[in-house]
Amino acid sequence: MPSGEHIIEASYCHRGISSDSPHLRDYLRRLPNLTALDLSGNRCNAIPNLSSCKSLRALNLSHNIVANKTLFSPLNKPRLRVIVELRLSHNKVTNLRGFAAAPNLHYLDVSFNQISNL
Repeated sequence: MPSGEHIIEASYCHRGISSDSPHLRDYLRRLPNLTALDLSGNRCNAIPNLSSCKSLRALNLSHNIVANKTLFSPLNKPRLRVIVELRLSHNKVTNLRGFAAAPNLHYLDVSFNQISNL
């Protein structure tokens, strides 16, 4: 794959990948200027390692298997700090207490989850 320095938005939907996929990690390393990433319809249970995507602000993880335990883990808290738009519809999120770790979040979609505690 050639360098993706000019790419600012990417879609990696419905590929059956998980959050810790080496293939996904390699893909993201080639996109250092990415500002928006769509990973909807996969098997991600957490926010993937986004350390190579310093400019990422919008993340779509809809239709995955993200749950509170992995979403708000100590590993994911730094990843949440930079996100401005987060789409988590159709996942396994049950409460919103951990979103204090996302101070820059302006848009959050948690529709079609089992939210029982705000």
